[in-house]
Amino acid sequence: MKTGMLVAVAALSTGVLFGGLGCQQAYDPGPGWTVAYSMEAGGPKLSDWTTSSGKLETVSGGLVVKASDGETLLTLKDRKFRGSVIVECVASVTGEKVSDISPMLNMDDSDWKGGYLLQFGGRANTLCRLMKEGEEVSSTVKKQPLLVPGKTYHVVAVNDGGKICLLVDGIEVFQYRDTQPLNGAGHDRIGFYTYHTTLKLDKVTVYVKKAGAAGKKT
Repeated sequence: MKTGMLVAVAALSTGVLFGGLGCQQAYDPGPGWTVAYSMEAGGPKLSDWTTSSGKLETVSGGLVVKASDGETLLTLKDRKFRGSVIVECVASVTGEKVSDISPMLNMDDSDWKGGYLLQFGGRANTLCRLMKEGEEVSSTVKKQPLLVPGKTYHVVAVNDGGKICLLVDGIEVFQYRDTQPLNGAGHDRIGFYTYHTTLKLDKVTVYVKKAGAAGKKT
C-alpha cells in the first residue's frame, strides 16, 4: 500500500496505521509533489535555521533547540514555500515537562500567529489542534495522541490547496478544509514551534506542489 496523504486520510476512518509506517520511513506525498528542502542532504546546517529563543546546535546528526522558559520558534531561513506545502519531520522532545512538536506552515514574517500552527502535544501536552492566524479551529481539537518524553515520532503537516491535516506515526490526527487558505508571498515560511522543552529534529523534508498538479487518488 502506498503511504500518500489520501491513503492516510482513509486510515482515519479505520483507526489503523497505513502501510505499516514507522518513524524512520519516508513519507510518500504522491504525484505532483517535489522535494524543496531536505535536512538529511549533508546533515543539518545551523546556518539554514533561525530560532526566536533558546540554544540551537547539532547533536548526533540531528538539529537540537533547547528552548527557554517559554515558546520557541525554529524557522527555515531564506526559503519561500507558497501555497501547497508539506513538512515532514522525525523528532522527539525531552525535559521535565514537554510540549509541542508543532509544525508551522504558510507563516508570514511575524510569528506563529501569522500562519498555520499544527499542534501535536500543545498546551502543555494536553491536546492536538489547528491554529489559523492565532485562532483555534475548534473542529480539529483532539485529546490524543500526546507526547512521551524521549520517544521519536514521525510527524507530517500538510497544506494541499487548503486541505490541512496532521499525521503522527501514520495516523491522521485531524483534517480541516480551509475555504480561504493562506498562500502567496505573505504566507510562505515554514518552521516548528515548541514550548519550554528541548526539541530534536533528526529529519526534515519539505515538499512543494506545482500549481494544477493532481493529488493522489485512492
